[in-house]
Amino acid sequence: MDWLTFIAAIVKSVIWPIVIISLIFILRKEVILLLQGLTHIKFKDVEIDFDKQIHKIKDDADKIGLPKPLIETELKPTIANEILPYEIFIKIAKYLPECSILITWIDIENALKKLARYYSIPDNQPDTSLIVDLFNKDLFSSPEMRIYHELSYLRNEIIHGKGMKLTFENAKEFRELAIKAC
Repeated sequence: MDWLTFIAAIVKSVIWPIVIISLIFILRKEVILLLQGLTHIKFKDVEIDFDKQIHKIKDDADKIGLPKPLIETELKPTIANEILPYEIFIKIAKYLPECSILITWIDIENALKKLARYYSIPDNQPDTSLIVDLFNKDLFSSPEMRIYHELSYLRNEIIHGKGMKLTFENAKEFRELAIKAC
């Protein structure tokens, strides 16, 4: 093999990756717009489908009989009292469903921290640890805790920019499930 054949073989093996990378670079704005419309993502063994996941969580919540009152007296904090009013949520969710997921989650975290303080549980810990402590006080059942963790995973996928596009209906379902589960 002479050096010209060697160079031709190298060029032949790397030309397609170079062309694809160049096209992505040239069309990056258009590619970003395409990716924003995705509701389903699959990479290697990881697959995320917001619609399927939210419906699965909703089915799980229905199986365990949510909602049930988290706290039974009016003197104790309740998560329902900590949530952004529905009318405001709807206005945000119509135009920015991803943002409404974050707002819902912040409301849930604040309510969980208030509940933790009421039961003398340190609230300066990650919400996943907080929910375990509340579970240990018998304030959450095992299925409720699992649903909470699934919602938390889904929220992380949305908020950390995995390229999934949410609908208004997705945002409403997420909020309803988060309120029921927590």
